[in-house]
Amino acid sequence: MQRLYFILILFVPAFFCSYEVQAQDKDTTVQPNTLDPDLLNIFNQKTPKKYKIAGIKVTGNNFFDEALLLSVSSLSVGEEITIPGGDNFSKAITKLWSQNYFSDVAIYITRLEENSIYLEINVTERPRLSRFFLRNISKSEQDDLGPKTGLVIGRVVTENMKRSAIDAVNKFYFEKGFRNIKTSIEIVPDTAYQNSVILNLYIDKGYKVKINNVNFVNNSIDELKLKRQMKGTKEMTRITPHPTVDSGGLANPGKYTFNE
Repeated sequence: MQRLYFILILFVPAFFCSYEVQAQDKDTTVQPNTLDPDLLNIFNQKTPKKYKIAGIKVTGNNFFDEALLLSVSSLSVGEEITIPGGDNFSKAITKLWSQNYFSDVAIYITRLEENSIYLEINVTERPRLSRFFLRNISKSEQDDLGPKTGLVIGRVVTENMKRSAIDAVNKFYFEKGFRNIKTSIEIVPDTAYQNSVILNLYIDKGYKVKINNVNFVNNSIDELKLKRQMKGTKEMTRITPHPTVDSGGLANPGKYTFNE
């Protein structure tokens, strides 16, 4: 779920590290000695005020270039923003989030110097695909189906990627006559690579559905001739001396003998 929020960082640079330590072990936290009251109350002031962005840094990005992320965010050094009341931060987070490459995006104000502010854009990158496996199907089916899933090693794993893979599997077997396909995805962290996952596609194609009988209604042309024209439809073959007793919902089928 997208989180749009802004966190005010205390004026002492070491506080950010201290805060992280406190979340893990309160007993070892070193409390900050000084705070910047103006920075703490910047969003609570009654009168909106314009500030100039004096510096921006991006953290949390391992695969994406900082300049590229800054370009996407539309925030730039020298830009003036209004606090409170401006929507520059929310727009920047929305633009970065819409790329579908991040599971979380946050903007911090790290320092305030008169009318100048320093920003930090922190992103949490989504994991990338290191390997994928198609489970419960034959090796030949894996070879045929693999390229159709759209799964590419090294790409960011998104919800759209997973949905597209499932749709590709279902379409692949649907065209082969399977109508009760069940496909599920399992995501497993890959400890061999940083921020990478293994994707397992479990496929239960069920039973193949076959056409039992084809009936024609109110036709003046011989049924056998019509069936020969339906090359893509394969009616079940009957090798039996007994006449068919199948009944359709709209019409009764004709009876064929070996003399026909």
